[in-house]
Amino acid sequence: MSRLVRSMFALVGWLALTSCSKPTEIPVIIFPSAVASNVPAIYRPLFRAVLTEVDVKGLRGSLPYDSITIRRTGCFGTCPSYEMTLHRNGRAELNAQAYLPKLGKFNGEVHLRTYGRLCYMIESSHFSEMNSSYRANWTDDSTCIVTVTSGATAKVVSDYGKVGPIQLWAIQQLLDAVKERTEWKPAK
Repeated sequence: MSRLVRSMFALVGWLALTSCSKPTEIPVIIFPSAVASNVPAIYRPLFRAVLTEVDVKGLRGSLPYDSITIRRTGCFGTCPSYEMTLHRNGRAELNAQAYLPKLGKFNGEVHLRTYGRLCYMIESSHFSEMNSSYRANWTDDSTCIVTVTSGATAKVVSDYGKVGPIQLWAIQQLLDAVKERTEWKPAK
């Protein structure tokens, strides 16, 4: 297993373990220089202990995706139904439709490090090469739809019954963790 894959799974595991608390940003993880040298140049600033205002503006503008959306549909039972969109500029939107503690439309913020690392995960998982649809051969399950936009281009991957590749599952889990960790305020 490559170092990058181990690092991605370690990050997913860490997010899952810490999703009970709601800090405003994911703490900085400093990688040894040998690992950091494997990180593409565009993402290296995300792993610095301190980001200057110039770093933040430059990095936001250079990230490859304008927005990342996860939509979960209902099922025969009590599957949570919602849509969350994270934007490159830090804005986050949630439309909680069913089986969540609070329903309605909400706004929040996604930290640059979180959004940038999501972009890195999506890019390194070869999301753009995934099939547009994965479908289980049973009924009454939920569908998870992940949409990544860049300019006028959108890549949409639908996963009915959680049968997509493990990289898609990891992306879904990270997005769910961001939803849980974001401080949501009712939309005006």
